[in-house]
Amino acid sequence: MMAGSLFFREISVPRRITTATEEFSRKKGKEGFEARVYWIGTRQFNNTASITRVFMPRQLARKTIFGVSVEIPEEGNLELIESLKKGELALVKLHTHPREAYLSETDIANPFFRHEGAISIVVPNFCRNPLSDLTGCSVNVFNNGQWCSLSKKQIITLFRVGG
Repeated sequence: MMAGSLFFREISVPRRITTATEEFSRKKGKEGFEARVYWIGTRQFNNTASITRVFMPRQLARKTIFGVSVEIPEEGNLELIESLKKGELALVKLHTHPREAYLSETDIANPFFRHEGAISIVVPNFCRNPLSDLTGCSVNVFNNGQWCSLSKKQIITLFRVGG
């Protein structure tokens, strides 16, 4: 793993979290829109974290002749921040793409959720496939001022999905 890039050596994601994420993302996808959620969690012992809930912010989904996008308005970002309880962290920003998973120029330029160690997951095909593991996704960590893509091995090491 990249030195100093991750705050956590392992993040546990319960099945109920992936199920809620899949349901929301697929509903938006059936309408032809991208979706965004945040995985909220807590720091555990030994530099690990557990995802405890999904936050679905207010979002503006767009469809144009150039493609689709999803934007979180300022009030949606404020709602996310205000929703955090003591000890909770917004650990992962996750959004869907209609086809392949990659960090687009729009994703890279988005100033919200771009802090050292931030994790951005892009899910392909409007999340039609289950999130039983995240290796089919583009998983990226913000490190030293830029987004760095994780390898499949790094994704498997970092995320424990379905427990």
